[in-house]
Amino acid sequence: MKTIRLSIPINAVDGYLYFGKLFLVLKDGTLVSYDWEKIVDRFVATRRESEVVIRLGFSRNDWYQNQQMKVVSKMPNWQKLFRNMWGSISKSDNILELNEIQQTKYLELNELPVFDVKAYGRRLFIASRAGIQEILLEINEYKNNVKIVYNERVFHHKVISLTAKYGELLLSADQQGLFSGTLWMTDNKPVDINKDKPIEGRSLRSEWANHNLVNYESPCHFSYLKNESEHVKERRGYKYSNIDESSEKIRITNFGVQKYTSASLFTEKKHRDNLLKYAFNSNNSLFMILSNNKFYVAQFLHSKDKDNIYLSQRVKELSSIRKTQQPLSSFLVPNGCIIEYFDSVDLYIGGDSIEITRNPIYTMKTFLQSKRHKNMFIYFDDHGVHIHSIFPYL
Repeated sequence: MKTIRLSIPINAVDGYLYFGKLFLVLKDGTLVSYDWEKIVDRFVATRRESEVVIRLGFSRNDWYQNQQMKVVSKMPNWQKLFRNMWGSISKSDNILELNEIQQTKYLELNELPVFDVKAYGRRLFIASRAGIQEILLEINEYKNNVKIVYNERVFHHKVISLTAKYGELLLSADQQGLFSGTLWMTDNKPVDINKDKPIEGRSLRSEWANHNLVNYESPCHFSYLKNESEHVKERRGYKYSNIDESSEKIRITNFGVQKYTSASLFTEKKHRDNLLKYAFNSNNSLFMILSNNKFYVAQFLHSKDKDNIYLSQRVKELSSIRKTQQPLSSFLVPNGCIIEYFDSVDLYIGGDSIEITRNPIYTMKTFLQSKRHKNMFIYFDDHGVHIHSIFPYL
């Protein structure tokens, strides 16, 4: 089933959907936001017959699994009706101008281009050649407005990728290494980045593997880093968005206490890292595109004493990648993934491959940690911002 697409023609190069606001970095470096529900209302006004799927798909992904939906789904022909409504609107190129929706302007960014934007812990982190700009947000949930408390540079080396979880911000700074910054006990202070002690010597990107990390030194070479963590009774010293984040009662106490290289993790010769073309991971799985364009997934496994990590010998073939190009980036979505190539983007889900665009993109954002926007992704290109919602029932 195709995605439902909403395109907004605006000169934006990056952004994030967070706490009911669509934050955008415009081409001239201006940071702005739009009220997301007003955008959805305008979308509904253009397609009244599809209001149910639009509101579920773009505002309340959490309702797919709630008790009310479980009751509704038992109604005769509900699944068929929902599928037909979804199929009808997914055939359309839905374009929405923002002329009548109020834009909130915050500030002008000093450093361009922007390499990544991440919203987490009621903060915006913006990565560029000059480092990390941290913007603390004061959010009034009742009046639905956002103000900036401070805007401060917290890291002074080029950063190309950001990820955050468990109260920790991870910064991939290429040759400078992989760094961590904690939000625990910072309250309204800037994130505390350990600038003098990188976790790894080189990092193009990193991904969480439950409480551990996988750091990628190249598209196909990586290291699995085992962390020490503790359970805490409550999240302390920093706030979060009830819409987009969980309370996270795990705290990382020490990063990278054990390291497993990609070469040491492989036991099957045909899957050794010298045949890998590209790799990425989820919490428990490693996804591998081999040089013959076969697409596999293997599981990260723990030894019985939990002292060692290894990859399962059994692997599942997901699909054959039709394109011979080198993947540029990858993104996880529920029950699938998105792979970016030089001139196109494909969604792989439920055993199917869906072409998202045949044009190069600037960047893409997914929202796996969000409650309301988990089934959505956004990408930016020369034509504007494109918001997609993924069909929830495979």
